[in-house]
Amino acid sequence: MIVDDIRYLVRQVIKDNEFAYRTYFVGGCVRDYVLGKNPNDIDVVVNIEGGAKKLSFMLKDKYNSNITNPCCLGHYPIYSVTFTNDILCNGQLYKVKNITVEIADTMKEEFHDENSRQRNVEFASLEEDIQRRDFSINSGLISVLDGDVLD
Repeated sequence: MIVDDIRYLVRQVIKDNEFAYRTYFVGGCVRDYVLGKNPNDIDVVVNIEGGAKKLSFMLKDKYNSNITNPCCLGHYPIYSVTFTNDILCNGQLYKVKNITVEIADTMKEEFHDENSRQRNVEFASLEEDIQRRDFSINSGLISVLDGDVLD
């Protein structure tokens, strides 16, 4: 499954640093994983302030020409990378070509205009990030390090 392939590749980058126990899959990819489906994209949340940017560049450093340059999505701490090729790592081929990974800091948000989706965000705890999510399935997590499904 794509989530397993991406988990392995991201784990190669985080397993020996501060990101190890602070990086999770979240949202629709968790739902799809639980249902045995491959998601269209992968959402990752990092419980480190500035972690989304740092992790996206760590992935670029590790997978170089096989991944796009990190792109910040708007005015929020969310970065996007897309695998441009499948990855051969430790003798195994990981089928991740054209898979986009969006990486966000944990955050809380405030909407100052009830007629707009524009929001102000700031870094927050993992618990605060989960509480802001709109559907119960979006509050499910998968630890990138060990694959545990958390709710």
